[in-house]
Amino acid sequence: MSRNIAEIEARIHSAMEEYAMLEGCTALVVACSGGADSMALLHTLSRLEFPILAAHVNHQLRGAEALRDEQAVRDFCETHRIPFRVHREDVAARAQRERKSVEECGREVRYRFFESLCVRPGDRVATAHTLSDSTETVLFHLAKGTGIRGLQGIPPVRGRIIRPFIGLTRVQVEEYCCYYQIPYVQDSTNFCRAYTRNRIRLDVIPVLREINPALEQAMERMSRQMREDEAYLTGQARQFLEQAAVPGGYDAEKLAQVPRPVLVRVAREMVGREAERQNLPPIRLSAVQLEQICEALGSRSGKVSLGKGLSIQVERTLISFFLGEVPKKLWQIPYKLPQNFTINRKTVTTHLENCANFEIPDNFHNLLFNNSLDYDTIPSNATWRNRREGDSFIPQGRKITKTLKKLFNEAKVPPSRRDTLLLLESGGKILWIEGFGAAEGYGVTGDTKQVLWISIEENV
Repeated sequence: MSRNIAEIEARIHSAMEEYAMLEGCTALVVACSGGADSMALLHTLSRLEFPILAAHVNHQLRGAEALRDEQAVRDFCETHRIPFRVHREDVAARAQRERKSVEECGREVRYRFFESLCVRPGDRVATAHTLSDSTETVLFHLAKGTGIRGLQGIPPVRGRIIRPFIGLTRVQVEEYCCYYQIPYVQDSTNFCRAYTRNRIRLDVIPVLREINPALEQAMERMSRQMREDEAYLTGQARQFLEQAAVPGGYDAEKLAQVPRPVLVRVAREMVGREAERQNLPPIRLSAVQLEQICEALGSRSGKVSLGKGLSIQVERTLISFFLGEVPKKLWQIPYKLPQNFTINRKTVTTHLENCANFEIPDNFHNLLFNNSLDYDTIPSNATWRNRREGDSFIPQGRKITKTLKKLFNEAKVPPSRRDTLLLLESGGKILWIEGFGAAEGYGVTGDTKQVLWISIEENV
């Protein structure tokens, strides 16, 4: 074995070890187009002690040439007794139907197919992206104006996707194929300058390599540093986010104090979590959306559409999410005892307790009994509900009537929370409001014999 080949194979195994690519692996689905990179990867991984499956996608974009590529992979797999699966799809027609670019649609088709072949949690999808591919990606992002994330290049591992060749240049891959006499095909579109990445590879990189012959290695060092920086800043963002979590969303005042470089990552993280919670596809925030979210946090007010029907809203102290323009839902639940029900992500439980079990001082703190009523004052036809237009309330001890709108304004309750607050009423009269306590004449006093306790648990 030549010294170069030994070094190439060492780099492959070093990458797989450094990024734990095969840790817990049960089987490998190898994405194979028929080009030098993917055929070399298939050869490399077929020598490991893992079940392996070659997967090829025929995009039906290049007619006879696409059929040639498919047959080349099929022949190699038959020769080396490697299981083979193929997926054929008219990607151009699909892209037109879905109003996407052919490149974007093709990528979605490929990865959807590869994922479908993974039947166990430990199955991995191996793609043949190289250091040269990563360099092209960095330059592409740089030309569009990117931040740290775009300078990280192609990640060595993303979910179940692994990239064992991420430390190799394209020249090294071709040398590997030559040494082991691995057949491969050339995609004629690789030389078409109509594609941006081809122009970068054919026109930009040669000029940069004149400046630095070790261009790919320099890009690799930079991308590694960028990944380390991004990992640290994202870790900080997650800590801030955990500290700011409150029922119904996040504390806007806490997050407004977060330094700007961390705040943009806080925004990405909380949007990602909400999209996952709502079972939505991943949402990629644009620079404009990130700027709008940061501005809304700074002014404590604003609403930003995130796509997929999801929006984020900042109202004074609360950051909340909502899916679509949801109309106000009126609901009511008959009062009974004991009681346990769930509404608006809240679990409500009530129980009765005799006042003989504890002593109520004459000057007791009102907040202690905020979630309680004098049981004997509650009419049997009482109902739990949310607010209605024109509702008013007489807070205990104040003897003044306030509309709920004015009451909530004075207490700075965010508008998005007002329709979720729990009320107890009878005959249109509000007896108790969540967070505000009992109305005049219904609260616990020194003469109370039985206390109705109301427990509310927020399901974050």
